[in-house]
Amino acid sequence: MFDQDIPYDDMHGLPLRRFNGSDARGQAQMTEGTLLAETVHRFKGQAAPVVVLTEMDFDVVDDRLRRSLFVAFTRAQWRLECVMSRRADKALRGRLCDAWADLHKPRPGAVCADQGHGLPGLDPTPAAAIL
Repeated sequence: MFDQDIPYDDMHGLPLRRFNGSDARGQAQMTEGTLLAETVHRFKGQAAPVVVLTEMDFDVVDDRLRRSLFVAFTRAQWRLECVMSRRADKALRGRLCDAWADLHKPRPGAVCADQGHGLPGLDPTPAAAIL
């Protein structure tokens, strides 16, 4: 999911700048373009003001995926947008609720959507909007 090559040359008319192989010295070669499109693994160690994660589709957040999501989510300096399937939204929401419940004692009347854990102020907004 996070390490597949980008098969597109442009996005809505904007030419993509993307990985195109390595030279003899092992340096990454990039295509010419105005919009950087990269896999999460290749983008590790870099940052950008705005990051859009697309085609997120999973039904379980295991440790491998959790580590990849951490890398992906922490690349954005200012704003992160996530485009994900409903099942990915449900899995991520469940993981967030479980993590929150582990860190905070539930308060009466505060419930996490779909889980019943204490999560003050969380409404049924999709997980993509929470992040």
